[in-house]
Amino acid sequence: MAVDNEVRGKHTNGLQCGEQSDATFRNNRIFDSEGSGIVVHDDARGSFFGNEVRGAQMAGVGLRDRTAPLFVGNLVVGGAQSGVVMVGSCAGVFCGNTITGNQSCGVGLKGSVSPLFQGNTITANEGHGVWMQDSVTATFQENTLERNKLAGVSVNNSANPILRKNLIKHGLQVGLLLQDEAGGTYVGNEISHNVSANVAVLGCSRGVLSENIIEGSASGGLLVRGSSMCTIVNNRLAGNGRANLAVLDDSRPHVANNTIVNGDGRGIVVSGTARGKLLNNLVANHSMAGLYVGGDANPHVEGNVICNSERSGLVIEDRAKGRFVGNGFAGNACAAVAIQGKAAPTLTENVIVHEGRGGVWLGEQAQGVVEHNYVEDALLAYRVSALVKTRVCTRVTEARKLLPRLEAAKANVSRPMAGMMMVRDEGSGEQRLAVQVRPPEQAWEQPEESAPSADNVAPDEPVHTVAPKAKVSPRLRLKAPMQNMYRRLLRA
Repeated sequence: MAVDNEVRGKHTNGLQCGEQSDATFRNNRIFDSEGSGIVVHDDARGSFFGNEVRGAQMAGVGLRDRTAPLFVGNLVVGGAQSGVVMVGSCAGVFCGNTITGNQSCGVGLKGSVSPLFQGNTITANEGHGVWMQDSVTATFQENTLERNKLAGVSVNNSANPILRKNLIKHGLQVGLLLQDEAGGTYVGNEISHNVSANVAVLGCSRGVLSENIIEGSASGGLLVRGSSMCTIVNNRLAGNGRANLAVLDDSRPHVANNTIVNGDGRGIVVSGTARGKLLNNLVANHSMAGLYVGGDANPHVEGNVICNSERSGLVIEDRAKGRFVGNGFAGNACAAVAIQGKAAPTLTENVIVHEGRGGVWLGEQAQGVVEHNYVEDALLAYRVSALVKTRVCTRVTEARKLLPRLEAAKANVSRPMAGMMMVRDEGSGEQRLAVQVRPPEQAWEQPEESAPSADNVAPDEPVHTVAPKAKVSPRLRLKAPMQNMYRRLLRA
């Protein structure tokens, strides 16, 4: 046992523990070593409690060669390289340590290492907070990583860690970075207020992100690029700038059951040649479009609720395609759906209960299929350019699976919605459900990008201009079960 020693100055390494040693080191002070402050090697175990390692010229703590030590309550500070370095096939447990102010990474892991880091503070390092490469299978739980100069956590190559209930915040670049072929499971972490995007998933990464809170970055919430096939489920993305979620390049993520709200920008962006699935997400309260699909993207979008955007709910443009099935739109300031450029999506069995400028706008070069949707709007159900090539069918099919989600989303829509009333159809004499307009407190903004505005319609201009043989009715009747649901949805 080594207790209460001070090791200072020109030593290659301050303390060494090797050759199957199981020694205990407690309350030692190791300053300014020319090599590492503490080295554990050659099958050693060892226990280290309350030591201070300061100013080492190499790693503050270095582990290699099948070691599995215990480090509790140590301070590793001000090293010229990384704070803790593990290589080879090491394990070990690190609990309640502070790793700060090192000139490279706080923790660097490479090779077949599988340590547990729990309850540590890893802060203000000049490199990454934690850097992992190759076949690392480390577990990080309930650690605090903040104010690191590069990524809070960087996962590279084929590393496959578990991160659970960590706090990753106020980093000077991205909070969590996955790249190359990184995997891993990331559950219940709070990743917030990082200068670059809070989370970036790049390359061919396949990580699983679940039940995380990702919020408060002006540069974006979660960025998926390259050809990533990650899984993003049951997370909360809130209050991020630019976009809460961006899916770019040729990525194909599975995005399901997330709450994506309160963004200063778009809710979700899908662009490039991205595909993937967006299923059963709530997208609400964004300053631009709730969902933007552009470039040559071709996603599958089903069962989402998109509401209370200050622009359009869904914008599809450029040459984008995609299948949009059973989604609900409510309370968006501009058109619920704007199809622009040469976009050719399929929209079917969607439900729009709206108080904005319109239901579905189709630009002059729009293509694709729009059918079997229900649209109830204060101004126009559909506005279709005379040159449009889109096939439009207004026959309503029941979308029962969506109705409960729309009702639940009512609480998330802060903008006053329209009331409903029964009116008599002048032609048939039948009663039908219609919108009773509540005047907005301020004028709505123009639809996003080049979507047509209802303000440009002259009083005597027909509100439905369609291509030859297309049939669009200005008002659609609801079947009795849907009437009952919308009374509940829009009740004050």
